[in-house]
Amino acid sequence: MKLKVTTADGKYIVTQNNRGVLSALRYDTPWRDLTGDNLIHALASDLVEARQACKCALADLQGLMPDAEPGGERQHPGWKTMQQLQYVIDQGEGDIT
Repeated sequence: MKLKVTTADGKYIVTQNNRGVLSALRYDTPWRDLTGDNLIHALASDLVEARQACKCALADLQGLMPDAEPGGERQHPGWKTMQQLQYVIDQGEGDIT
């Protein structure tokens, strides 16, 4: 399994290669060997999955909200939720392959 997750506006990147070597980069420079650190692996995996769920929720809301408020007033709480979801998504990237 390969893993790559970026956080803190790109400051940190956690990667795991095909051989299972888990490591961290800080400002794109090798920083820590995380091999065997199951906590970091679990948190990074959960973060990737949570961001994917946020992307799906945002896409759903983007499809629903114009119909919920056809006048465009943007008073419905769903609009704020969309902003919050976009903020979480924008904080970094991630992928598990």
